Amino acid sequence: MGREQGRDEHARVGPCAFRPNIGYSTKQGWAPEVDYLLLLAPNLTPPSPLPGSTRAGTRLRFGAKAVITIGRADRPTRVGVIVTGVNKASDEDMNFLRGAYPDQVSRSAYLIRVVLVNEDGDKGDSAFSGYSGPNLTGDLHGGDAGAFRLLGGNLELPSCTDYSSPPAGWIAPGSRFQTCRVIFADPDQVRLSLSTQGNLYWK
Repeated sequence: MGREQGRDEHARVGPCAFRPNIGYSTKQGWAPEVDYLLLLAPNLTPPSPLPGSTRAGTRLRFGAKAVITIGRADRPTRVGVIVTGVNKASDEDMNFLRGAYPDQVSRSAYLIRVVLVNEDGDKGDSAFSGYSGPNLTGDLHGGDAGAFRLLGGNLELPSCTDYSSPPAGWIAPGSRFQTCRVIFADPDQVRLSLSTQGNLYWK
């Protein structure tokens, strides 16, 4: 597995709630609540891939960039995703997680390190409103590595921040920020789910 040294930041808890790992339907590939929202608001239908998007099923090496299409069918935009590696959470990270979320974190954690790139820039159409980043998880033989995210706020660990929405200044084409995802095993590969379109993989 690739390894990357994280930043040394002061950890703090925002006004957040625990969000358990949400299961995805094998038939639809969407979270159940998304199906319900689509019935109420058809304009939330996921967009078709824009030109330049990475084809579903592509397998990449750590450090390589994939481009995905996000947003709604009527407001698509592209995001670059660079998974740089996976590393075991530091003692400081584990002390924070177990101290803040003792009921949810009982196993050793691993961090998927990722850089997100704003490929198309801010078009003034709020395409990134509510965007919490790509659906990344770790694949294991016979299952997945589980996940831990917060709903409504950032998870700020000593070594990285899992952002609930893009940080301020992520506007110009090519602008980027580093983030991470918490999982609970050293995975065989990292998987990015593309709604109904399939998956991308890094290892």
